[in-house]
Amino acid sequence: MSPIAEQLKIQLNDLPTVDRAAIAYYLLETLTPIDETDEEKLETVLAERWAQIESGEEVGIPAEQVFAKLKVKLK
Repeated sequence: MSPIAEQLKIQLNDLPTVDRAAIAYYLLETLTPIDETDEEKLETVLAERWAQIESGEEVGIPAEQVFAKLKVKLK
């Protein structure tokens, strides 16, 4: 990894979780082109998942927990 990327990692780690998630989403979008069909499928899955969480059928996982697990996996 380049020195600039290493510096960015350090600086980004100090940002609030919501900001880091937004940046991660942005970066993923720049890597993987999503066509309309995929986007529609994703929206459907997200709507179904949200309905399950709101109804109490499923319980969400706090973002901090998800990012902590990802951090361990990515090391």
